[in-house]
Amino acid sequence: MILEELVSSFLSFCSSLMIQTPPIHREQRQFTLIFEETHEQNEVYDGLIHREYEQQPEQQLPYYEHDISDLVQPDGQPSRDFAQSFLRSFQANVGLVMAVVFILGLLTLGIVYVDLNTTDACIEWMHNNYSIPRVVKIFQIVGMSFELLPLFTWFPASIVMLWGFKEFKKNYLSCLLVCQLVVGSITCVYRIVMFDEVTPTTVHFSKYRLPVNVLFTFSIICGAYLVARKFKKVNPEKQGKVKKAIIAVLTPGISLPVTAIAKYLVLRKSSEIITPDRAFVLCYFLRGASIVLYRTMQSHFQNIWLFIGLSLLHGVSNVLSKATLSFRTKMWKFFIKCLNNTCCGARLEVQPLNSPRIRRFNADLEIQNILFEYTTVILSQAYLACYLVMSFDISPWQVIQGSLTRIAINLALDFVFNMISVFIQIHYYDIPMRKVWLKYWPRHVAANALIIICMVSYFGPSLVSVFAGYKYIWKEYKLRNCTSIF
Repeated sequence: MILEELVSSFLSFCSSLMIQTPPIHREQRQFTLIFEETHEQNEVYDGLIHREYEQQPEQQLPYYEHDISDLVQPDGQPSRDFAQSFLRSFQANVGLVMAVVFILGLLTLGIVYVDLNTTDACIEWMHNNYSIPRVVKIFQIVGMSFELLPLFTWFPASIVMLWGFKEFKKNYLSCLLVCQLVVGSITCVYRIVMFDEVTPTTVHFSKYRLPVNVLFTFSIICGAYLVARKFKKVNPEKQGKVKKAIIAVLTPGISLPVTAIAKYLVLRKSSEIITPDRAFVLCYFLRGASIVLYRTMQSHFQNIWLFIGLSLLHGVSNVLSKATLSFRTKMWKFFIKCLNNTCCGARLEVQPLNSPRIRRFNADLEIQNILFEYTTVILSQAYLACYLVMSFDISPWQVIQGSLTRIAINLALDFVFNMISVFIQIHYYDIPMRKVWLKYWPRHVAANALIIICMVSYFGPSLVSVFAGYKYIWKEYKLRNCTSIF
C-alpha cells in the first residue's frame, strides 16, 4: 500500500510539473485534501452506490434543540454505530466467503483438475525424463489448444464489463472477434508445431513461450487500437477523449508495472469515459496476480505453524494498511506543504480521496481483493493436492485432509482480518462494501472467475513447476505410473 502511494505521488508530481498553470499567490492557493468539502466530493452520479450509510439532509433545529446537533456529523449524516458497522462488515464477509466456497471454489477445483489431466498431465514423469503415452500427448495438445480460448477472450470480456454487452455487440464485437481469432489461431498452430520440440521441464521453455507472449501482447495492442478507432467513430462528440479511450483499453494489458500506475490512469485519466461502477475492471487483476504468487509460495511449507504465521503476517499488514490511511494522508499533506514552501511554489496538491467515484472504486477493488485472497487459498492447495495424488502413489485422503485443514485455517484467519479491515472502511471512510456486494455480486464473481481461469490457463505450467521443483520433499514418495488419463 505504501509503495502504491509512493508511485502515485511520483506520477502526480510529474503531472503537476508538466501541466502549465497560471501563477497564483500562495496566500490565495486552496489545497485539496482528503475529507475536505469539494465540488467533486459533492458530485452524485445517477444511481451510483458510493456510501455505505445513507446521507441525510441537514435539518434546521430550533434554538432549544441546539444541543442535539452535537449528535449529528457536519455533513448531516447521523453518527455511526460501531455495532451497526460491525454487522455490515460481517454480512459482507459472510457473503464473500459463501461465494468463494460454493461458486469460485468449485470452479477452481474443476479447472485445476482438468489442467492437470490435460495440459500439465504427467508433469512429474516429464521432470524425470520418462516418455509419456500417446493418449496423454493427445490430451495435452487438446488442453493446450483450449487454454488459449480464455486468454484471447479476456480482452473482449474486459470491454464487455467496461461498457456493457449491448455496446460491445453493437460496436466492437466484429473487429475484436477477427483480431483475437486470427492471432489466437496463429498462436495455437505455433504451440502445436513446437509441442514435441520443447517440454515444460527444459531450460528452453521460456524461449519457447516468448513468441506466445509476443502474440498475446500484440493481440491486446491490436484490440486496443481497433476499440479506440471505433470509439472515435461512434462518439464524434468526444473527439478530445480518444487518448483517454486508448489509455482505458490499454490498462488491462498492463501486468508488470505497479498497481498504483494503473490506479492513477483509471482515476485521473479515464474518468470521463468509464463509469465509476465499472472502473475496477481496468486494474483489479494486478492485485490478484501478486496474491496468487504469495499463496503458491506459502502452500509448500510443511510446517503448519510457519504456514499460519505467513497467514497472520498477510492479515495484519492488510489491517494496518487500512487503519493507518488517515495518518498517511496527513503525512503526505505535510510533505507536500513543505515541498511547496521550498521549491514548487504552490503548484502541488493532495488529490481528493473521498469523492463518490473514488469511494465506489475502492469498494469494488476491495471486494475483488478479498475474493482473490479467499480463492487463491483454494487454488494453491488444489494444485498441491492434485499434483501429489496424480504424480505419486500416496493415500488421496491423507493429502486431501491436509489441504482441507490448511484451507480452513487460512479462510478462518482471513475472515477475521477481513472483518476488521471492512469494518474500518465502512465505519470511518464510508466505503459501501456491503451495499455494492449485495447488489452487484454476480458481476464481481464473474470478473473474479474470469481472471482465475486465465491465470490457470497461462500460469498453469509455472504453478505446477513450483511444486515439482521440491524434489527433496517428495523423494520419499513412489512415482505413480502415468499410463492412463483421468
